[in-house]
Amino acid sequence: MIVKQNPSAIKLFFTLRGSIIPKIYPQILLIGLISALITNIQHGFPSSFSSYSVAPFTLLGIALSLFLGFRNNASYQRWWEARGLWGQLVYDARSLCRQALSYIDEDNAIGRDTQRRLIHLSIAFSHAVRHRLRETSPWEDIERFVEPKYHSKLRQAKNLPDYLMRLMGKELGYCRQQHLLSEQMVQNMDERLNSMTVVLAACERIHNTP
Repeated sequence: MIVKQNPSAIKLFFTLRGSIIPKIYPQILLIGLISALITNIQHGFPSSFSSYSVAPFTLLGIALSLFLGFRNNASYQRWWEARGLWGQLVYDARSLCRQALSYIDEDNAIGRDTQRRLIHLSIAFSHAVRHRLRETSPWEDIERFVEPKYHSKLRQAKNLPDYLMRLMGKELGYCRQQHLLSEQMVQNMDERLNSMTVVLAACERIHNTP
């Protein structure tokens, strides 16, 4: 059993991996320098600034706290939904692979090749979704799981995960033509592909929403 240690508040404060601090520290540093400069000027030359009321700062603080609370809740909801969607994708991909291994006849070369292609395409799909959301280059992780004859079309595809999904759909159509699967099993596995497509669309929605 893996027991994860709970980090202390101080350790969490200085943890940079996954933290927003590296992205905002230039702004924090700039504000700190400006504040220190104004404080020193006020201390050395008290007459440099006229008197002011704290009421605007109070109102601004209330508005800012409401805004930050809303953004924090929205961010957590997005994270929680994305976490559930990725879990659903893992579930669907594993179920699709299990169905391919369980119901496609592997006693002949055609069945074994079809199993391999379906499983490899499901792996490539997961990698493609990950790279699309992170906006990174996917080819090193994907091309080794896809037959070379599709590589040129892969690089031309505007939506790579969607193209891989169409390839998996063609594999199911091939299974139906070759009578490798019953009509009922083709329908069940196609529903699994539909579920993976829904996950892709939901992840893209979260990614494209400011």
